[in-house]
Amino acid sequence: MEKEDEDQDEELSEEEELELLIEEYRGGFCIGGYWLPDRTPEAYEITYHLGMDSPESQQLQYGRPRFWGWGNLIERLLFGMDMSVMNLISESDFWQGDLADLVKLIQEKCLIQPTIVPIREAIDWIHASIYTTIKSMKFSHLAPVCGGPIELAVIMTDRSFRWVRHKGLDSALV
Repeated sequence: MEKEDEDQDEELSEEEELELLIEEYRGGFCIGGYWLPDRTPEAYEITYHLGMDSPESQQLQYGRPRFWGWGNLIERLLFGMDMSVMNLISESDFWQGDLADLVKLIQEKCLIQPTIVPIREAIDWIHASIYTTIKSMKFSHLAPVCGGPIELAVIMTDRSFRWVRHKGLDSALV
């Protein structure tokens, strides 16, 4: 019992505390649109954390969904498991194959994710993914890192920015 108390009383070294801060205080956002005159669509992911001199940007691939935050939930939903679980299984003494064998086995049973679909179905799929993540977090044992009203906007090559689902400014007064 005393050993546990001693371990809890120990403070982190400055290096460990800095690493923890860098890991916990990170963020990012995505921005997308099109370039005139031919209206070529592009999207970028901008990320930052305390250990960086400046934010990093990466162009996102067209037609390939990305999930941030608690993305392993959507991986589990679409593929049957997330990469961390796949790695645990493939490194386990109970699994006789390699990671490629496991991926092949899982791909046969994964749900289909949309590739090129009409805009209404794409919006519905994005909303369903966000909503599923929010509700799963609500009922999980993990810290609730997402929630609240869902806001969606669309930028199309033939139209400018428009809200699909947006809360009014008066919602802050309720």
